[in-house]
Order: sequence, then structure tokens, then C-alpha cells
Amino acid sequence: MNNHEGMIAWLLLAAGSLLLLPAGFLCLEAGLSARRQGHQTSYKYPLGVAIALLSFLLLGYGLMNGRSNSGWFGSPDLASAWGATDLNGALQRLFQALYAAIALAAALLAAPRRLRLTAYPWLALLLGAVVFPIVNHWVYQPAGWLNRLGYIDTGGSSSIQAV
Repeated sequence: MNNHEGMIAWLLLAAGSLLLLPAGFLCLEAGLSARRQGHQTSYKYPLGVAIALLSFLLLGYGLMNGRSNSGWFGSPDLASAWGATDLNGALQRLFQALYAAIALAAALLAAPRRLRLTAYPWLALLLGAVVFPIVNHWVYQPAGWLNRLGYIDTGGSSSIQAV
């Protein structure tokens, strides 16, 4: 195995571990909530993560990485995330989508027993397609207004927690 293949294997392992984070949040909330609400917890995390991943890849990626409109959001190219022509671009899109799912899982953990089950898919759609990408556009794009003010978030944790 050469160095490039090892790097790809490591990145795929890291992506798999990021996917385990919402599962950990699910276990935490299921353990902290009443027994009668365990079924709601077991539905909302997998459903929310799937919706957040797809909505980010369909619309959110364009809002996050598209041509900036006054530093507030990128141009919303529909399904621009599918345009990766190399493995590095595909892995970048995968990691960004997983971070959107982690931001959703953290938000869901903050609202147990406060929302109806029907509200969670809408929250996942809004957070994955609009809120998370716009906040990250502010932080990571050169034209983003927070980036222009000198804000630096090297690990990505503050932009996830801000959502």
C-alpha cells in the first residue's frame, strides 16, 4: 500500500467514526429519557441524519461553497456537491456533509421531549440545507463576513456549536 492509499484509508476510517457520533448522541438521549420515549429517539436520529446529509448535498453545499453574495451566502447551485471529479473533492464533500449531520445531532440532543416527532424532519431539512451551510460560508469562505473580520475556526467545532 502506497502513501496515497493509506491516506484514503485513514480518511474513510475517520469519516466512519464521524458517522458514529450521531449514534452516540442517540444512545445518550435514549439513556437519559423515559422508557416510553425511546421509540421517538430511535426514529429521529437516523431519519434526521439522512435528511441532513441529503439536503446538504443537494442544496447546502452550493450555499456554503458557491460564489459569495456579499459575504452572506454562496450561490445555491442545486446538487453542486455531485460535481466532484476527484477523490479529494468527494472526500471533502463527505466530511462537510457529516459535519452537517453532527450539527443536527447536537441540536437534537438539546431539544429532547420538546418537539413533536413530525418537527424533526423539518428541522433536519432546514439545518442541513440552509443554516449550517450559511454559518460555514461566513467562517470558511474568503468572502465570508466573519472570515473577513479575521475569525479563525481551524477545527470546525465553533461553527458546529454555533448552529
